[in-house]
Amino acid sequence: MKDHSGLFALGYGLALALPLFCFRETLPFPDQLIYFLWLPPAAAAVISRRRGYILGAVWALGVSLPLWWGVSILAMCRFSWLRAAVAAFACSQLCYPLLAACFSAVKTRRLAARAILAIMAAAALLAGLIGYRNASKAPELTRVDLRLKEFPQNLTLAVIADTHLLDTPQDLERLRRAVAEVNAQNPDMILLPGDYCGRGMAPGQPASPEQAAEILGELRAPAGVFAILGNHDRRTGAQRFRDVFQPRGIRLLEHDAEVVEFNGVTMKIADLPENPPEECFADPGMPLLLLSHSPDNFELLREATGNMLMVSGHTHGGQVVLPLLGPLLVPSKYGTRFAAGSHGSEERRLFVSRGVGTSFVHLRLFCPAEITLIRINPDGP
Repeated sequence: MKDHSGLFALGYGLALALPLFCFRETLPFPDQLIYFLWLPPAAAAVISRRRGYILGAVWALGVSLPLWWGVSILAMCRFSWLRAAVAAFACSQLCYPLLAACFSAVKTRRLAARAILAIMAAAALLAGLIGYRNASKAPELTRVDLRLKEFPQNLTLAVIADTHLLDTPQDLERLRRAVAEVNAQNPDMILLPGDYCGRGMAPGQPASPEQAAEILGELRAPAGVFAILGNHDRRTGAQRFRDVFQPRGIRLLEHDAEVVEFNGVTMKIADLPENPPEECFADPGMPLLLLSHSPDNFELLREATGNMLMVSGHTHGGQVVLPLLGPLLVPSKYGTRFAAGSHGSEERRLFVSRGVGTSFVHLRLFCPAEITLIRINPDGP
């Protein structure tokens, strides 16, 4: 029977090294932790009392440890992928004796079954690590052109949704960079559809409204910065957010509206609550820009008259989107229908942002975080 332990050793080594590569830029993860992962296979090789295994463990330790130190010193942070490769090699060499002992006496059929399970476990681990790394990356800038009747043409709206801030230096700095990116685009108006702090049941200390307001208060737009509350924010209370937003030029809409003029066109911007009163559906006689944290409210606009654009967040795009299957879970009673993107017609349009942060699970697969620049364009879709 062929000895497949070398392949298993290489796979195990990669699984040990991947956390160093994936977490390096986002967590204070010490590279030296890999040394402790070497101890179990080395100990197992000694316990096996087989001369070949003991010599193999000593050889791997004697060669790979200085090599790891040398590459770590030379490469530093710029070549973390190279250190990960060296770690994978070192771990695979050290794990070889243990895995050889485990699999040399196993029948081919059982080996195949274990190999399949090992591949599935490795794939799940890899997906989790990549998903974590993606969720920690800076949000990408998405540009969207929309064609809307009666709205000011060439009006640009920046959307920063679902920041879900934690009180960590990484999270706060990530939002600062997103704010700087939005300001660099010089939008005419900035919209904040809610959920500023905390990640629900996910671990971590939520940032305070004061911390969120300090960063978001750097946003600048000639037509104003408008915000509403999300479901997470209501636990803190509207008044506290109003107290920290208003001094920084952020207008918090809570069951109210404002009239804004741009390029000679007057339009109304309003908050659309979960259970809107009937007057929300009356024709205001001007274009209506609605902020609603959940996109589910868009279905309520079927009876409304007039031209309107509704901007929402809440769904995070599903966070984990699988090829052919789509988003795994979307917090909407309409399933994946309003997971992300543009929906509707020229008279009534909905745009749903994938958001900046995450909730419950800090993962993103095939669903990158985004800040959005919407341009009202007569030639848009």
